[in-house]
Amino acid sequence: PPEEHSSRAYLRIGVKDQPGVLARIASALGDAGVSIASVIQFDPEVTGGDQGTAELVLTTHRAPGAALQSALDEIRQMDAVLEIGNVRPMEG
Repeated sequence: PPEEHSSRAYLRIGVKDQPGVLARIASALGDAGVSIASVIQFDPEVTGGDQGTAELVLTTHRAPGAALQSALDEIRQMDAVLEIGNVRPMEG
């Protein structure tokens, strides 16, 4: 099962464009022991999305799958998170 493996991850998350959303997501990842390697935020003009939304693309450092899953469970519950579009393991 994925939760038993350790890997880097690619995450694409649709959010409401509000102050503090990225900080809350970073906190959930950090609290679970998942370190962020990179973050890119796209606004609706770039992605063709709705005004008032943004798309976050994050990559993580290597972390246990169970830790990532725990963080994602918390992130999904956030009122500013519209969807977790992609979660993909990365080699390397």
